[in-house]
Amino acid sequence: MDKMRTLSPTAILGYGFPVASFQEGLRRNPHVIAVDAVSSDPGPYDLGAGVSFTDRSAVKRDLRAGIARRVPIIIGSAGGAVARAYLRLATIDSEIDKRTVEVALHEGRISSPVFIAQTDSIIDAVRDQVADNFTHLSPQDYKLIIRVYGRDGVLGPVEPIHDAAPHEVCIVIEAVAGTAALAKSICGFARSTVLHLGYPDRISTAGNLAFPYSPSDFDAGEVFEFSIYHLMQIESVHLLSTVIENIDEAKRTAKRVSG
Repeated sequence: MDKMRTLSPTAILGYGFPVASFQEGLRRNPHVIAVDAVSSDPGPYDLGAGVSFTDRSAVKRDLRAGIARRVPIIIGSAGGAVARAYLRLATIDSEIDKRTVEVALHEGRISSPVFIAQTDSIIDAVRDQVADNFTHLSPQDYKLIIRVYGRDGVLGPVEPIHDAAPHEVCIVIEAVAGTAALAKSICGFARSTVLHLGYPDRISTAGNLAFPYSPSDFDAGEVFEFSIYHLMQIESVHLLSTVIENIDEAKRTAKRVSG
């Protein structure tokens, strides 16, 4: 074999990929599909807690896409956090003993004016990729809410100040769906898309976000909303059930009874 064609559809197994791009790659008849499955992006929580930071359903979705063509798949590491506990289907276990590893921790925050200037177009691209990845869902099946604090996170479209250029922003992604598992999957995909989305004049490909917490995703529980919440003008107070009680008289009566 003079050449080997390798298709690498996504940065991390479970992060998803544009279906059209994957189909185009398959049309070139790759000999192997290779994908990484490790990242330190979410921080140390997943490694310490012994859990995978990639969503199980998202990983299975990515794998099905490759298995359907019966093309050999090579996966680098597993579970996202690089630990032996995540290995289930593997032929090479290359985990290094912890005592031989020296870890250097560096704290810092990077804000990109190029990213901030293109926030709206980036968010639009994220929404498009989410819809492309979850084609089996209709727009009514979920809500993807993306707020940009430091710009208009509180007032949204009615924010009166539009010409201010923040030096950094906080992006909060909220996913609401019929089940907690689906909401988690959508949120995780949207988060990873924002993290690695390419945009014009991008300087660094390592990641677009700095996560303030590890884990970066939180389950907020069930979602409720008001069905009726407004003020209504009434013509008569008789529509209301009213009870008037004289507190002082009740106290005096209580004293006479006890005396």
